Amino acid sequence: MKRLKAESGKRKAERRRATTLAEVLVSIMILSIGLISLATLFPISILRSLQATQLTNSAILSTGAETAIGITPELIFNPDGDTPANANGFDHLTEHFQVPNTSNYIVDPLGFSLAALDSTIDEDFFGEEIAAEDRLPRFPGVVRQGTGSLLKLDTKTLAREAVTLPDSWVFQIDGVGDPTTNSTTSFTFDDVTTAELQTVSIFEIDTNGNGILDNSEVDLNGNGTLDIASSRIVLFDVTGKKSQVRTITMISSTTVSWDDPINYPVGIARIETQETRYTWLLTVRQSPSPFGSTRVDVVVLFRRPDPSIAGEKHYVADFRSGVRDATVTFLATDDPVLKKGGYILDAKNAHWYRIQNITSKTETGATLRLDRPALADSNAAMLVEGVIEVFPLEPRHNTPYLDLWEQLN
Repeated sequence: MKRLKAESGKRKAERRRATTLAEVLVSIMILSIGLISLATLFPISILRSLQATQLTNSAILSTGAETAIGITPELIFNPDGDTPANANGFDHLTEHFQVPNTSNYIVDPLGFSLAALDSTIDEDFFGEEIAAEDRLPRFPGVVRQGTGSLLKLDTKTLAREAVTLPDSWVFQIDGVGDPTTNSTTSFTFDDVTTAELQTVSIFEIDTNGNGILDNSEVDLNGNGTLDIASSRIVLFDVTGKKSQVRTITMISSTTVSWDDPINYPVGIARIETQETRYTWLLTVRQSPSPFGSTRVDVVVLFRRPDPSIAGEKHYVADFRSGVRDATVTFLATDDPVLKKGGYILDAKNAHWYRIQNITSKTETGATLRLDRPALADSNAAMLVEGVIEVFPLEPRHNTPYLDLWEQLN
C-alpha cells in the first residue's frame, strides 16, 4: 500500500499546468506590437526608395544643366538669344544686368514655350498678379548648334528636348514580327493595328511655333496632330538575348522605321515614349557689373503641372531681410502647395527657401519658418508645385562679355 501511495503522489507531481487566458492575451499583444512595428517599415522603405530615386535623377539632371551652361554660357547671359544691335555687340550682353529690375530672372525653356502657346499665361515668370516692374522676367534660353550659332529654345519641342531627363521612358506597345526577315531599318508588327501605332508620339518639328500641325509640317505618324515627344523602339533578336535601340523616324500603317540599320532578324519589338517627368529651370541673379559673379540655381521638378492651371500663381508675401519667418497671403478659394520640407520662391529677388515649419495657417494666409534668414526684403512669393531639389551652382562670370571685352581692348 505504501508503494502504491508513493506512485500516486509521483503521478500527481508530474501533472502539467495549462496556459491561462491572460497569458494568451499578453502573448497576442506582444506579437501584434511587433507585427505592427514591422508593417510600418514597408511603406517607409518604399517612400525612402522613391525619394532616393528622385534625388538621384535630379542630381543627374542638374549636372546636365550645369554642363549645358558650360558649353553655352549664353544660356544664362544672353537668355533671350538676341543678336547684337551695334558693331561692338555689347548691348545684348549688358541688357540683363544694366537695365533696372532685370538682373534677376528665370531661364525656363519649357515654361516659356507653354506661355507662348497659351495667352492666359504671362511670359514674365509668376507674372500677371503683380506690377510689371516687380516681375521676374522669364526667358527661353539658348543652346549652341554644331555650327556654333545659337538656337533659341522658344518652342515646346525644342524646350522639351533640352530640359527633360533623357532616361524618362514609358512603355507603349510591344509585338512580334516575321523572324525570317532581316529588318534593317523597319519593322512590321503582326498583331498591332494602325490606330494603336498612331498613338505613338514622334518628334515633329513645329516650324512656326504655333503648337499645331500645319500643312507645311510633316506628320510622321499619320495621326493629324503635332507630336512633341520622341519615341524609340527596342529590337530583340529571335533568341531574346540581344537587343538594340533606335529612334523612331516614321510610322506608316503597321510599319515602324528608323535610320541606323541593324544586322539581325527581329523577333520582338517594344516601343517606348519619352515622358516629361524630370525637368529643370534656372534662376539667375546677375551682378550689377559684368566683371562680378553671377549666381545660378538649378531647380529640378517632377511632373511639373501645367502653369496655366495651377503651377504659377503669385501670392502676396512678406520677407524681411535677416528674419527667418515669412508670411504668405492668399484667397480662401486658393489651394497653395504648403508643406513642411517644400520650397518657396522669393518671386522678386529669385531666392529659394525651404519651408522648415508651418507656424500657423488660416484660410487666407500662413506664417512659415524658413531654413535660413531671408536674404532680401520682398513682397512676392511663389509656391512651385513639383520641386524636388534646388542646386546652387558655383558663381559664374560673364564669359561672352569678357571675351568680347578682351578682343576690343
